[in-house]
Amino acid sequence: MKSYIWGLGLLVLLIASVLYYQQSKTKIRYVNFIELYDSFNMKKELEEGFKKAQSVQVAKMDSLKAELSVLSQNLQGAHERSDEEVFEKKRQLYFYQQKSIEQEQEEQMLQYKDQIIKRLKLYVSDYSKEEGIDVLLGQDEGFSTLYAKESLNVTQDLLKYVNEKYKGTR
Repeated sequence: MKSYIWGLGLLVLLIASVLYYQQSKTKIRYVNFIELYDSFNMKKELEEGFKKAQSVQVAKMDSLKAELSVLSQNLQGAHERSDEEVFEKKRQLYFYQQKSIEQEQEEQMLQYKDQIIKRLKLYVSDYSKEEGIDVLLGQDEGFSTLYAKESLNVTQDLLKYVNEKYKGTR
């Protein structure tokens, strides 16, 4: 009888140990963040809109540049002070607008990047919770993950998830 109780106690201890080990096992996965970021539909849409706005600005600058070119050619033959003043004002306007547009574009790109990163963080968090992932590592060009089995890579699944979530179908 003692050996039976001892055996039963050992079996209970073994089962408790296995259950504890299973619970303490951390689920770790990784994602190629560059691929995820570049393939995220929100990024693609914002980038497309940015390029359209940029082409409008380039057209305006090209128009100003053509006007400057004509004024410059007119100055070659005549040396009237009023023509020189008009040319100089147009030239200053051109450089001011060029600098302003470049600064605006840089600020817009930073704003877009921030919006994209915030949205991805939210979706990645939701995905990790739904999939029971305890730690999701980001792999990029900066060696943040030196090695991981390919079977731990969830990039494609996560990409599908974030794009469906963005589209509103998930």
